[in-house]
Amino acid sequence: MEPNVKCLPGFLLCLALAGFAATARADDVILFADSFSDVKGRTISQTDGKIELDGQAPTRRVLPFMGTSPLAVGKLTILATEDVETTGPDEKPGVLAISLASVPSTATYCGFAYLGGVTSEKALTLKEIAAAPNAENLQRIKLKFRYKAANPLDPAAVGATFGCRLEPLVESSYASRLAFGSIQATDKWKTLETTLGSGQNIENFIKSVTAAAPPGYKIIWSQDGPIKNYQAGDTLLIDDIEISIITP
Repeated sequence: MEPNVKCLPGFLLCLALAGFAATARADDVILFADSFSDVKGRTISQTDGKIELDGQAPTRRVLPFMGTSPLAVGKLTILATEDVETTGPDEKPGVLAISLASVPSTATYCGFAYLGGVTSEKALTLKEIAAAPNAENLQRIKLKFRYKAANPLDPAAVGATFGCRLEPLVESSYASRLAFGSIQATDKWKTLETTLGSGQNIENFIKSVTAAAPPGYKIIWSQDGPIKNYQAGDTLLIDDIEISIITP
């Protein structure tokens, strides 16, 4: 049967509208985004538990943390830099660079907590989690960011593994973490994209959020395995953090 030519324009219009509707439904609702395009060069470092600050006023809340060991030979120094020079995968300068500047023989743990911007409107509040603290809602909320390894002290030895998790701002936040496993950074930009519902320790996370209604959250990138797996200069570059709700 041949198509009715008179009906064809209307049919094509219906197809176009249907395609538009499908595209609109597929668009995620952005809850939080950070491209680091406005960073100012701030550095915060910690050496065996002592914090030092350098550079301009901070635009982001990034906190290094560590556990030290009396058995260690050498100092553990970690630092987070609002890097204004490095170009990210978005081809714009500005990334978050977190580094192990010096590595001892032994260290119990170390890492970095990112809490968003320093102002309240740019903080990682994510009120949508506490509004419906259940597994179904977590499955609709997506975390995405770009990452890459660097080592300015030994460019030939680029590559490091870091743990990644999301924690509510509560006491004993580690016990309430959503863990997303390890990310293996190389000299190429990669993307982590996962729903919060895919994280481990969901039950404790939901209990904590339900009980405390936390004022915000922090993304953690941490030491993964023994410190001997790292070397001085190992750096994780982070860019284009995005948290969104997947629309039906």
